[in-house]
Amino acid sequence: MITLTTQLDQRGYAIAPQILTPKTVADFRERFHNQAFPRHGFRHVETVLPELRSLITAAPLAELLASLFSSPPKLIRALYFNKTQNTNWGVPWHQDKTIAVQQRIAIPGFSAWSVKQGVIHVQPPTRILEQILTLRIHLDPTNENNGALQAIPGSHRHGFLVRADIDRLKKERSPVTCCLNAGDVLMMQPLLLHSSRKSQTERDRRVIHLELTHQNLPGGLQWAMR
Repeated sequence: MITLTTQLDQRGYAIAPQILTPKTVADFRERFHNQAFPRHGFRHVETVLPELRSLITAAPLAELLASLFSSPPKLIRALYFNKTQNTNWGVPWHQDKTIAVQQRIAIPGFSAWSVKQGVIHVQPPTRILEQILTLRIHLDPTNENNGALQAIPGSHRHGFLVRADIDRLKKERSPVTCCLNAGDVLMMQPLLLHSSRKSQTERDRRVIHLELTHQNLPGGLQWAMR
C-alpha cells in the first residue's frame, strides 16, 4: 500500500478520506452560513473562526499531520472558498508561489512582493515552498461538475514553471480530477500544477484551505499569521 507521504512525494497530492465527521462538517457549514462575509470566499478565516487552530491539533487531523511532519506544524494561512453557479469562476493552470508575511525585508531569493487585502505577500525560494503543506478540507461532495481541483501528477518536482513548461507538461501528462466527499481532505504541495473549472451545478462547493509548515523564515521575516 502506497503511504500518503509517498503519494505526496511522487504525485504532489494525496487524499485522506473522512477526516472530518458528519457533525463537524455540519457545524462548519452552519458557521460559514451565519458569517457576514462574501458568499464566494474569505481570506484570514482564522480571525472569525478561531477554532480552525484547534482543528489541526485535535484528532483525527492531528494524527494525520503527525504522520507527515517531523514536528507539530503551525498554521500560516487560512482561506475559504465557495463555488456555485452564482459565485462562479474558473482557475487556470498555476502553482501557488507566494507566502504571506508581516513585513517586507530585502532577502536574496525573495521576490515579486505584493499586497493583498492589506497583507504583504512574497515569492520565496522553492526550498521554502517545499516545506509547506496545503490542506483542502471539503465540506461538500466535489467532482468534475462543480469545479473540482485538477492536478498534473509529479509537476511539483520541476520547481517554478514558466508558461512554456506548463504547456509542455499539459501535453505530456494527463490531468487528474480530484473528486472528494464531504469530510475528505485533499493534501497538496504548493508547487503542484493545478486548476479548476467553473461549476455547472447550483449546489455549494465549500472548501477550507489551510497552509501549514514547521519551518521559520530566514533574515527576520515572520509569517503573517501570528
